[in-house]
Amino acid sequence: MVKKVLARESMEVRLNSLIRAILTVVTLSFATCILAADSLLTEYEESNFLRTETYQQTVDFCKGLADASQQLEYKSFGTSPEGRDLPLLLVNGTKKDFPLILIIAGIHSGEIDGKDAGLTFLRDVLISGKHKGLLDSVRVAFVPIFNVDGHERFSAYSRSNQRGPKEMGWRTTAQNLNLNRDWLKADSPEMRAMLRLIAELRPDFLADIHVTDGADYQYTITYNLGIHGNESNPIRLYNRDVFLPAIEAKMKESGYDFVPQVFLKSGPDPTSGWVNPVYEPRFSNGYGTVINRPFILIETHSLKDYHTRVTATYEFIKHTIEVIKQQFDDLKRAEVEADRLSSNLAGKSYHLSWDNTPDSVIVDFKGVEYRRHYSDILADSIVEWVGKPKDYRVPYFAGSHPLDTIVVPYAYIIPPAWFALLKDALEAHDLQIKFLTKPIQLSIETYRFDNVTFAKRPYEGRFRPSFSRKKEVRTETYPAGSAVISLNQPRSQISIHLFEPDGSDSFIQWGFMNQIFEQKEYAEAYVMDTLAARMLKENPALKAEFQSKLKTDTIFAKTASERLQFFYQHSLYWDERKDLYPIGRVVDQKEYERLLHLVTNSK
Repeated sequence: MVKKVLARESMEVRLNSLIRAILTVVTLSFATCILAADSLLTEYEESNFLRTETYQQTVDFCKGLADASQQLEYKSFGTSPEGRDLPLLLVNGTKKDFPLILIIAGIHSGEIDGKDAGLTFLRDVLISGKHKGLLDSVRVAFVPIFNVDGHERFSAYSRSNQRGPKEMGWRTTAQNLNLNRDWLKADSPEMRAMLRLIAELRPDFLADIHVTDGADYQYTITYNLGIHGNESNPIRLYNRDVFLPAIEAKMKESGYDFVPQVFLKSGPDPTSGWVNPVYEPRFSNGYGTVINRPFILIETHSLKDYHTRVTATYEFIKHTIEVIKQQFDDLKRAEVEADRLSSNLAGKSYHLSWDNTPDSVIVDFKGVEYRRHYSDILADSIVEWVGKPKDYRVPYFAGSHPLDTIVVPYAYIIPPAWFALLKDALEAHDLQIKFLTKPIQLSIETYRFDNVTFAKRPYEGRFRPSFSRKKEVRTETYPAGSAVISLNQPRSQISIHLFEPDGSDSFIQWGFMNQIFEQKEYAEAYVMDTLAARMLKENPALKAEFQSKLKTDTIFAKTASERLQFFYQHSLYWDERKDLYPIGRVVDQKEYERLLHLVTNSK
């Protein structure tokens, strides 16, 4: 009996000690959180909203947040060309059933409002206890600076038309690439890292935060989100009918008119028309259309002060999380249906490009008065914003129509030599790629190009060609190791835009394959003179074409090299693969099924 009592008393002592230890840890943790909330102030706040953090200050702040909150994880998702880590904060990262919102700041690192809005928001919720419960049952991935090298080109002379912060980063990367033209071609290591992150996280909703250029008006924050026909219909309807009404209402409650991005049809004159453009997939919000996810572009107004812009962005982030949590079932249904439709495009018509229609409706526009004066220095009439609010009634152009249409093949097949040139971009996009295990002779469609010219200056480091093209049906032998990309996958639209030459962001239009337009072999005059005489004698049609060209083309008639080239092009020595697109379109279902028997998931 005595032993039982002693044992019970010993158990009570141990239990009391455990309770005291737990209370001590809780008390210390609470005290640490209070201390962190007081000490974790951004440079933006400590400078009275006039400055923003350097890269290192940003990374240190992110790590401090992660140390102070068990819900938050700091990690790097890649490395820049100058060796800087690409920072990421991930809220509730292990909760796979929660909706995931990816928020990207600093893709143009002079336009840095999103960084300070996101950092202060996460600190307020996770450390200071504001907006209680807002980050429960949701995942948030926040990239405070995407263009990290450009961010450290830190200067007061980055953006001449932007009011604050006092110093900011540069628009482009250390390689002088604009990341918001790189979403599809993925030339930059930063973008390839971002695409791999998106493939890993599979976000349900994405936001890309910018600051405007251009006109003055009363709105503090504007957006562009896909509501045109180039989106998969389930996503378009979700954006238009579900998300936008909810976010516009919540922003209105916070005191903001949340309106479409302001593009004026003609210069600064709002009466010329307000345009809602259709974005190509080289842009972030255009990229959303080809991955079947809402991807909203945010533009705060550069002529508002920095504090005003950051505050509006903060409210947008807060309300977006509220809306996505409330609407997640609707969004998930739209995603699933859009992915299903994208996996069943083979044999169907698909519109590669879109533009605005000339139709418009009259809407209210909260503008600003302006006047023009003539500049002797610039020898032109220039705008001077008066700063006085003025409301207008203006035409609004939001309609769209398709420009180019193709019939989707069952697959694209890429010979190994060409796949090696495209590999980095294709793998970053997380496309399902299979490889031939043995050679195959296959009937395919491809294109022959003509009237090829090149831009006079580079765009994003590449000389883009212009051309006309004709479709060719050919029988080609593809070696083992050739890549096969089937169109029965959710990301099929990425493949279509990359491989169809008429797509404005296709590999061919971005100059990835300019070498196919080059003549590599030539003929000597002493050879072609004898050969041409025989060709004229044996081929009456060629003789008639030659004589007609002599009569109608004076340059040809007078130029020996032009005449030589004519006969060389019509001879058996001519390179018949010049101007031939090396990517095959598998359009016959039986050929596609035959192909599938010879592919594997890895080389």
